[in-house]
Amino acid sequence: MFKWLSILIIVLCGFLVVLLALGYLLKENEIATSALKKELEQEQTKQQQQAEAALFADESKLLPQQKQQQDLAQAQKQAVINNLTCISDQQCVVIANPIEDGSCLIAVNTIGALLLAKLADKQTLTEACRATYDHAAASCQNNICTVK
Repeated sequence: MFKWLSILIIVLCGFLVVLLALGYLLKENEIATSALKKELEQEQTKQQQQAEAALFADESKLLPQQKQQQDLAQAQKQAVINNLTCISDQQCVVIANPIEDGSCLIAVNTIGALLLAKLADKQTLTEACRATYDHAAASCQNNICTVK
């Protein structure tokens, strides 16, 4: 009986030593991981600050007229993005709005057409735009306005 009891105590002590060793390794790993996370966060904030500084420097180099044109283009993009949804074909309108990607025709809902009309800066259409504009129609497909 004493023999079995001593074997059991030795095995339990060995098991306890293994558990303590694993706990220590887990604690050390957690400390290393948290240090790496802090370092990564600091690096990301540093990169973000550099990007913001570069953006600010780029914006400060722009002439006021260029900045105004950029703001107008950004406002037009937002108006298009926010007003693409529709329920029926009657809500969609094709507008001619030359944008920087080279396309001339955009299909938006009627609210978007009104917003873009307010933002329009009397841009002249090229002959290619004018020819495609005459034959284009807007439709509502999958609840998004598209040009046919």
